Amino acid sequence: MISTRFVKNAKLTLVLTSFFWFVLPTFSSQIQFEHVVIDKDAIGHREVGDIDGDGFNDIAAVNTAKSEHLIVWYKYPNWKKYSIADISEFSDYKAYRSCDMELADIDGDGDLDVVGRIGRPKDDKHGINCWFENPSPNKNPARARWKRHDIGKSEYVKDIEVRDYNADGKADAVVRMHTKVYL
Repeated sequence: MISTRFVKNAKLTLVLTSFFWFVLPTFSSQIQFEHVVIDKDAIGHREVGDIDGDGFNDIAAVNTAKSEHLIVWYKYPNWKKYSIADISEFSDYKAYRSCDMELADIDGDGDLDVVGRIGRPKDDKHGINCWFENPSPNKNPARARWKRHDIGKSEYVKDIEVRDYNADGKADAVVRMHTKVYL
């Protein structure tokens, strides 16, 4: 005997499937895209989020052109580039050494900070996970210095995810390295 709950769920599944197969393509064919080059330099590890709190998404990235190791952000809508950190100026680690970067509100002040890993150039073993504190809401993130906070030493990081994993109301970072995973 088939339950009424099963029948209701099957009907809902059929309606949603019909929507996605017949209605959604109509909307998606109307979406227009424009190719815009925002930086001719080599960039990687792009993340999208509202960095300056103006209600529009900006883009954060690592700029590795010409042996420079900059963490930058591009402000919507004109995509003007601003510096978050010039890693080459640090005395300990002078290169961005990760395959990932995250935007997250680490300090709970309502703005997006940057979480990543820096290390020695061409050295996968020695480095440190860190986050860069967005100077908002008190200062303009386009003009004020972003402060570096070290989390802990690590080898090369492949993936970074930030969430409140232990439900204590604070952001936690999980990093996956070549051989280990750390929280």
